[in-house]
Amino acid sequence: MASNHTQTYGLNQWALSDSVIMADFNEDNLKTEQALLALKEELKGADQKIEQTLTAALPKFALGSYVGTGTYGAGNPNSLTFAFEPKLLIVAPEPVGTNNQKDMSTAETMSPLVAIRGASTATVSLDTNRYGANFLTIILNLIWNGKTVSWYTNDAALAQYNDATLTYRYLAIG
Repeated sequence: MASNHTQTYGLNQWALSDSVIMADFNEDNLKTEQALLALKEELKGADQKIEQTLTAALPKFALGSYVGTGTYGAGNPNSLTFAFEPKLLIVAPEPVGTNNQKDMSTAETMSPLVAIRGASTATVSLDTNRYGANFLTIILNLIWNGKTVSWYTNDAALAQYNDATLTYRYLAIG
């Protein structure tokens, strides 16, 4: 039988004069297995915590599109809802023209809508002469509500990025 034991786990420690008994080894093996099992469970929880922390820290992205409805104004805002709280939203009309400027679509003369969380307005521009550099500046009102971003203007559906003849592409980053 061991005359000494370790301080933390109480494992057997023998002196040269001690008798070696199989029960002492079995007892130590059981204590070691229990300690390793407890450590494994603790690490399992730590792995989950690390994964949750990393997942929360990584930026979220959403890409998509919508077709305009032709409505505009404070009573008919555009809204996009995401699975996360967006920090940045970029919306741009999909070009429908060709490389020939004479066939350039209205969509190709519009600047992208860039909305940054916390801002109450975003400014966009539209070349009203299509390729004559006659830019109209439009101010869009922004509404940030959790995972939803809404915007409107009282100018026109085209100015609100909601023209019924256009498809709009967006990128949200959260």
